[in-house]
Amino acid sequence: MSRTLEFWVAGIPRPGGSKRGFYNAKLKRVLMVKDGGQREENWRQAVSYAAMRAMEERDPLLGPIRLDVVFYLPRPKAHCRTGKFAGVLKDNAPTWHIKTPDRGKLLRSTEDAMKGIVYADDSQVCDGRLRKMYSQKPGATIRVEQLDPAPKAEPQDTAEAANVNMDGCYWCPVCREEVSTERLTFEERCPDCGHEAEWKTAEPMADLSQHTPCSKCGKSRGYANGLCIKCFQEGRE
Repeated sequence: MSRTLEFWVAGIPRPGGSKRGFYNAKLKRVLMVKDGGQREENWRQAVSYAAMRAMEERDPLLGPIRLDVVFYLPRPKAHCRTGKFAGVLKDNAPTWHIKTPDRGKLLRSTEDAMKGIVYADDSQVCDGRLRKMYSQKPGATIRVEQLDPAPKAEPQDTAEAANVNMDGCYWCPVCREEVSTERLTFEERCPDCGHEAEWKTAEPMADLSQHTPCSKCGKSRGYANGLCIKCFQEGRE
């Protein structure tokens, strides 16, 4: 099968509950219970079901695994307008979810639910990225990638490493802003407006080590004709 698997899980993401123990005098032993409750169990079942459908009865992946998850938490009513425009998001409605539950606990329940289905054991997960965002359609986008057991060595030349991806950038045609690769969603969309980002290239200047500023805005590094990516693209449109 393909070494990369991506699927959607519908539902409200729930954190993995912590285990706690208490001594039962009648049984004369310590009993362990989970704090998650039925809501956590419902989320685990949703993840397991979506994972089984995506795997199509194939064997779990072996070896090192990269796991990327974007959790979409439901928006509170305060994010939407009322009256004539009821249900329409306010202009200042936030994108990022910065309240509880935290990412680590959300991953705990999600990661455990895929054990034995997508991968043999969650200890195989050694790389990945987690994000929490608000959405009117709660759920999670899960991307699993089987990594090479022996990845290629990182570039040793610091000058070479510093110039990676200096030949262009992702650009949102709606916001008209550069979008860093760290902020892109898995579908390569702008995290602010959701529009599909575009890769824009510009011919680099002869000597990037000088960090010459843009001749128009004076803020970003200059590229083609001494302009930064943003000013260069505006001049072409």
